[in-house]
Amino acid sequence: MGDPFQVIREIGRGATGAVYEVRVPGHEEPMAAKVLEVQTDQARSRFEREFEVMSRFRHSNVATAHGFGVLSRGAPYLLFDL
Repeated sequence: MGDPFQVIREIGRGATGAVYEVRVPGHEEPMAAKVLEVQTDQARSRFEREFEVMSRFRHSNVATAHGFGVLSRGAPYLLFDL
């Protein structure tokens, strides 16, 4: 099975991962995928917690979190509005 999105371009990169502009099947507008590149238990736990908090948070100045998953290469990702 393939990954759930197609990368269009890299938007930015930080200490633990990268953010990409992506196309998601079933969504007309591009989305942002934040991909965790550091594979430690602590980093993964923080990443999962980020999704838990962001998926409940709604504000016009903050991107809405739409999904959490794991890519075919084992890296977790979060999907956000772009």
